[in-house]
Amino acid sequence: MNFAIHQLKFIMQHMCLWTLCLFFIHSCNGQLKTNECATGSIIIPASLQEFARPVEIPYSCLPVFTSAQAGYSMGKNEQATYYSQAIAEYIKAAYKRDRSGFDTLFIGKHDDFPDITLPATIRHTNIKLLTTKEADKKLLYRRSLVYVNIIGAISKEHAHFVFVTFLVRKTSGNPMYKPKHNCDIDLNYNPAKKIVELHKIKFRNY
Repeated sequence: MNFAIHQLKFIMQHMCLWTLCLFFIHSCNGQLKTNECATGSIIIPASLQEFARPVEIPYSCLPVFTSAQAGYSMGKNEQATYYSQAIAEYIKAAYKRDRSGFDTLFIGKHDDFPDITLPATIRHTNIKLLTTKEADKKLLYRRSLVYVNIIGAISKEHAHFVFVTFLVRKTSGNPMYKPKHNCDIDLNYNPAKKIVELHKIKFRNY
């Protein structure tokens, strides 16, 4: 089964959740549109696109983003390899793009995030996997933090990731998740070298 079919399964399996997110955010904000737009090789509904616009969004309106392997079953070590490589490419590209440097990258932990173990550090950056509530508690002793929700679709020889990045600060006593950018990352497995390589990467500002 080719990757296009895997992605179709991925979209169908998660359309209900995306629809719920759309109505949930709409009830909080009332600003969303229902159109869809294409991003790279995967279709991202308006619920994701509009949520990442440049406005401050209170925690009460923050949805849970999902990650899935698009019908292809692979071992935890293989999944961890793809995720770790995607994170490494993101850190490298973010710094090259606008000198965005951070000592720690906080990655959203949700029900559909794969049960994998990520390295403690990637490209000299501490990696912490935690929920939004746990991230909020970090603001008790941090002025701000970078929080990333990762959406992933993995097939046997290809993976597509969307990194939805927020700058989190406490405003008027409440955590505020301000969208910074989205980053699309495509990785390919090179069977000759037996390594995962970057195919393409693209940032989108909001």
